[in-house]
This record gives sequence, C-alpha cells and structure tokens, in this order.
Amino acid sequence: MIYRPKEFAEMLGVSVKTLQRWDKKGILKACRTKKNRRYYTDEHYAEYLGIENAEGISRYTQKDFAKMLGVSVKTLEHWDKNGLLIAYRAKNNKKYYTDEHYATFVGTENLHNISIYKPKVFAEMLGISIKTLQCWDNSGILKASRTPKNQRYYTDKHYEEYLKIRKAKLKK
Repeated sequence: MIYRPKEFAEMLGVSVKTLQRWDKKGILKACRTKKNRRYYTDEHYAEYLGIENAEGISRYTQKDFAKMLGVSVKTLEHWDKNGLLIAYRAKNNKKYYTDEHYATFVGTENLHNISIYKPKVFAEMLGISIKTLQCWDNSGILKASRTPKNQRYYTDKHYEEYLKIRKAKLKK
C-alpha cells in the first residue's frame, strides 16, 4: 500500500513536518516519485513500529484495539501495566497491537484459521436461542470460551463439538 505524507503522518500521529525532518535526517527515509514527491509504504510503517516482517500483520492503535475487544483504553493500559496483554511500542513510544495480541486475548495461537462468534451469532448458526446456549455453557454441554473480561465467545471448534453432540444424539 502507498501512502501520501498527510495520510502517513495521521497513521503515525505525527505532523507532515515531522515526517519531512525524519526524511532529511535519515530517521525514516521516504520513497520518491519521478516528480520527487514523498510517499510511504507498509514497509515504512513496519520500520517505524520496529517490525522486521510486516507482510500480513495487522496493526491497531490502542483506541481501535480497545474498541475491537469491547474494553476501554484504560483497561488496555491496566493490562499492559500488569503484564496481561503487553503492547508493542513504536519509536515515538506510542502503543500499538497486532493480530498476535488478539490471538492471545481470545486464547488461540492462530487467528487466521479460526472464526470467532459472539453468542447471538453462534446461537443463530445453531438455530437455538441465546438462553439455550447459556444453559449449555452453564451445564457443561457446550462450554464457551471466555475473554479476560469474562465475556462468552465461540469458535469453529465449538461448532465442530456441537456437530459431534448432535450426531451422537441422532444415533440414539
């Protein structure tokens, strides 16, 4: 992806003037068009964040990541301070998160091969009510996974488990 200086500055939370200074000082060298205009790429972003291989890695600001998890920025800061979910820090010391953090949050190592469902969506997939899903969770029939905030969520593994239970009941 290619970014104009203004777009890139907004991504980093700095001014265009700061980008120009960094380019002149060699801190973060911009690419140049044939007309000598600056532009930036995902590789620049990775360099700024201190990531060696940025291909396929999603990066989230603290605010965006908090929204994804359904928690406050203060909660993220608390987790970071207590070592529960430690943020990466960019060169300007701003905190950011990646898919790896999200995988840690939901308790799976590889998010790229797994789907995560909120209880309402999962209940609809199964054709049951949320109350039934909660009863199954409470009685141990189909235990939900939990976030650090103790919210229920389900994955493809839960769906496979449901299919096995259903198949066993149909055999009876």
